[in-house]
Amino acid sequence: MDNNSQYEPDDFSNRDNAREAANRELGEMLVQRARDLVPKLHERAARTEELRSLPPETISDLQQAGLLSVQKPQRYGGYQLGYDVLMDVLVELGRGCGSTAWTAMALNCANILVGFPEEIQQELWSTDALVSGVFTPIPALIVDGGYQLRGSWSYASGVDHADWLFLGGLIVSQDIPDVRFFLLPKSDFVIVDDWFTAGLRGTGSKRVVVDDAFVPKERTASLSQLREGTALNAVQHQTWLYRVPLAPIYRLNMVAPAIGIALGAYEYYHEWVRSRIGSDMQPLSQKANVQIHLAECAADIDAAARIVRSEIAEITERVKSGYELTMRERSRYQRDAAYCCVLCVRAVDRLYEQSGTTILPEKHRIQRAWRDIHALVAHTANLWDDAMQDFGRIEFGLRPLNQFFY
Repeated sequence: MDNNSQYEPDDFSNRDNAREAANRELGEMLVQRARDLVPKLHERAARTEELRSLPPETISDLQQAGLLSVQKPQRYGGYQLGYDVLMDVLVELGRGCGSTAWTAMALNCANILVGFPEEIQQELWSTDALVSGVFTPIPALIVDGGYQLRGSWSYASGVDHADWLFLGGLIVSQDIPDVRFFLLPKSDFVIVDDWFTAGLRGTGSKRVVVDDAFVPKERTASLSQLREGTALNAVQHQTWLYRVPLAPIYRLNMVAPAIGIALGAYEYYHEWVRSRIGSDMQPLSQKANVQIHLAECAADIDAAARIVRSEIAEITERVKSGYELTMRERSRYQRDAAYCCVLCVRAVDRLYEQSGTTILPEKHRIQRAWRDIHALVAHTANLWDDAMQDFGRIEFGLRPLNQFFY
């Protein structure tokens, strides 16, 4: 059983409840705006893959619809809405284009940026800057007034459109290693155009290189504070939203594009089958095997969506009430996020297998979904074996494999 260690909720709870009730309609509006973009994203999907990055007009559409400001602090002109709204926005975008959903997820990083000092937040958001990042920590050197950063970071999703980039850095000159995020302007890093991939081609998740950049101390944020939801610089916003521990919600968040990709493939297959005739001259929609496979796909996608929504709601309520998530709960959220990715892959694989040779052209929507979903689950945060091993370790009283990010 989970340990229910609780502490007193802070003074923000009543104000947050009132604000959320008032903004429910606003969240529905943002989700509808994402839904309205789906036809455009379908039209641009092939071009997005050819560019290996989101087209400028897609970035413009996302910005104008407010879909890159879902969790941006209200005091800086954002919506400051919960992870439930962000999830639904990403699912809708994923129905149209997996690369767009993934990039929108990467660029909605307010939950990390609030870990930086107030003057840095002001600098970023007063200009509507776009920020992306890479979590992987590379050793950084402590120098007078800050840090010296040098190295190469892969998989910077959406970096072509980013004005700033946060990069993981490991402080190795201390007795206890510390991981921090280092915020760099575009002038301090070089983008290496190496994103030639099977799936998620349009995310432009390229490698970035930093050559001896000086990063002032105030342009860094503590991963340990963000991990625990205790970032002091987030307190100014007076909301539970930025007190959510980073690791469990980050992993659940990553499932949303997968659900969108699977749902988009399902919807396309469903409509396609309606008008298809089999080799025996019978409608495919009347065949038992087609009906059964369609139902199995729907069950997998629905189950994944219900699990993620339920756990986002659970985390939200617990953080609001001042509840401190236990290690076992965190491992369960990680386990379930990985499992939901498996469900989405299983659904898309089934659609792929049922579609026959029609999916062989590279621009076919189900083939694209199949490539995208497999690229998504290859991300280190979604690896099934790692998530299961961590859960098993914690069940036996052991520490997780990655103690920096849990």
